[in-house]
Amino acid sequence: MPIYSFVDVDGQGFIEAFRRAMLTYLYAFPVYYAAYGLMVFLPLRRLDAHDLTLVAALDSGEVPSWRRWSSSGGQWGGTVATLAIVLVLYVAATPNLRTDPLVLGVTAIHLASGWFCMLMSYALTYTRQHLIEGGVRFPDEEGASPTARVFSDYIYLSQQIQTTFGASDVAITSTAFRRTVNLHNLLSFAFNTIIVSLMVSLLLINASA
Repeated sequence: MPIYSFVDVDGQGFIEAFRRAMLTYLYAFPVYYAAYGLMVFLPLRRLDAHDLTLVAALDSGEVPSWRRWSSSGGQWGGTVATLAIVLVLYVAATPNLRTDPLVLGVTAIHLASGWFCMLMSYALTYTRQHLIEGGVRFPDEEGASPTARVFSDYIYLSQQIQTTFGASDVAITSTAFRRTVNLHNLLSFAFNTIIVSLMVSLLLINASA
């Protein structure tokens, strides 16, 4: 028995519910993504190395599982990338959406805010993981404490991985940290290559129509 038979005999109820969910996601989540990224960036950028270490230590205690799922880089980044792929495919498959300039513009903003959200969520994850467990060596750490970092260092690391798929001049020194970086690499590849390519193709098809 089809799953949509519980909603409507001909499936129209399921289709309409899915359409409304996708449109809600399209228009509402860019605000959420941007707000999440800014709420991570604005408070942490002002902290010096000592205060940032204290915050990371406090946040490493007993954290509810739902909060870990919704804020850690891997889980949240994977959610953002997966939903973005579904969104772009839905827009591409819906004729009245893929030809609507407003929808295409909002979709582009949506992808940009999702990219920013993933960048900040991984910067936060790298901050927690490095300051609590170690696993990274920055190029200027000769003789310095490995915790003497500020948040912009972790934004730099997250940005390098998300744009070049590599840690650049930052050395990854632990297996656990490599696992985190590997997942970030895969999600970044999906976002930068698959999703952006689909969006560009959609814009080109619309422009030539």
